[in-house]
Amino acid sequence: MRAARPSRWMASVGMLALGLALATAGRAQPLPRLPGEFVFPAKGSPGPVVFDHRSHVDLQRPNCTSCHPGLFSILKPGTPADGLAMGHKQMQRGKQCGACHNGKAAFASSGGTKCMTCHRAGAR
Repeated sequence: MRAARPSRWMASVGMLALGLALATAGRAQPLPRLPGEFVFPAKGSPGPVVFDHRSHVDLQRPNCTSCHPGLFSILKPGTPADGLAMGHKQMQRGKQCGACHNGKAAFASSGGTKCMTCHRAGAR
């Protein structure tokens, strides 16, 4: 028995779908909206740490999986995935924020020269 051939219309629809899939492959879709600032309390420091997604996410190529869920919970804001308390001790070990803020991928979290970039006096 011979297989039925698709009609020209079906073949055209299939080619159109394939063309659209190839044209949009690899393109990041825009995020509907980013979460607002998150304030981490930081006892004994120059001020709380204020995290803003806008300064950490490339809006042209958003990649939430860079941090979620490996470094931070996406369902519990401000909760490290490793369950350890936030702080420079963990960051110096390359954990939490220190996974990127190591002086290579992003400015280092130690050294004291950029404290006020993250720690903001007067933040709630």
